[in-house]
Amino acid sequence: MADVVHQLLCAVRSARTNAVRSLKILVEDGPQGTALGQATLLPEAFGASLYDEFARCVIALADAIPCLFLFRADNAENVDGSRWLLVAWIPFEAPAADRVVCNSCVGLLARLVPHPYFLREFVARDRAELTLAKAFAGAHPSTAGSLNEQAHSGSSHDMIVDIDVSETASALLTSLAKGEELGIQIWFTVDPHDEGSESRLLDTLEGQVCGSRSVTQLAHSALSTSSCYYALLMPDHLLFVLWNPDPGGTQRLGRAAQMARSALLKATVLDHVLRPFGRSMPRVVQVDAQEAQDLIDSAPLGARHSLPTAAARTAVSIDRSKLATRGTGPVGAFFCPEAASA
Repeated sequence: MADVVHQLLCAVRSARTNAVRSLKILVEDGPQGTALGQATLLPEAFGASLYDEFARCVIALADAIPCLFLFRADNAENVDGSRWLLVAWIPFEAPAADRVVCNSCVGLLARLVPHPYFLREFVARDRAELTLAKAFAGAHPSTAGSLNEQAHSGSSHDMIVDIDVSETASALLTSLAKGEELGIQIWFTVDPHDEGSESRLLDTLEGQVCGSRSVTQLAHSALSTSSCYYALLMPDHLLFVLWNPDPGGTQRLGRAAQMARSALLKATVLDHVLRPFGRSMPRVVQVDAQEAQDLIDSAPLGARHSLPTAAARTAVSIDRSKLATRGTGPVGAFFCPEAASA
């Protein structure tokens, strides 16, 4: 594993020097856990446009085999490092367990990019989405590969479905929006009559108060051993965490369905979290984590430290009206083919 990571790191850092356009990485699920496998390097085609280069990269992708690839989205810019587009190819036709395993390695691959500022992530689930134009439009910033900071306007990939919310969870969501609670944990109830190895999730959200006021406190708390979601109300944003702990070993197979479903329903859960806010929609920072360290590595600095309850509530009440107008900047301005080929 260490040798593979070192080889990938060297390949990424020397990509421009060695005229490498993309690195396609298969994900391996071995006895010691999920890991990045060997990469297939695709050299540049001299004189070709970025659009043609991207089309050439995706031709070799299999319809039912998830994989990750890094696409170097520049030609000869005067920057220290390259602009990268991390594409997670997670086709609907692939088995649920394979999709989960591939998605869990996005952060591992993103951390190999020396300058996270020059990295954007994009998820594609069918062939029609595998174009550079759609990648430019749908990509979002990345911090160590696990931070998805975006407005709740959503994307074409979000799947919103009907679910039931318990009275307890509904009351907690309302309290969160009012600033009466600063942190909650929510999860889908499990059928108590299902004794199979893959616990079937019911479409009902439950919740409870989470005593953590920062990511650091959350990371050092008694985190759930099964998939769930955490929502922490910070002074200038709402931190939404998909907690999908990896049990490792043979238990991963038994938990694959639960992990996949939790990931697929993340957009639905976030939609219910934000409904009570009404027009005072906060800026949303999303973090996907499998272990406590992922929380600390992925969260913005402002979310790592707690604030006194009164001060936090005051800050939220003052700034919330401004949050809806804050953005992360136009993605197209970052991945601009005209600028990239200048």
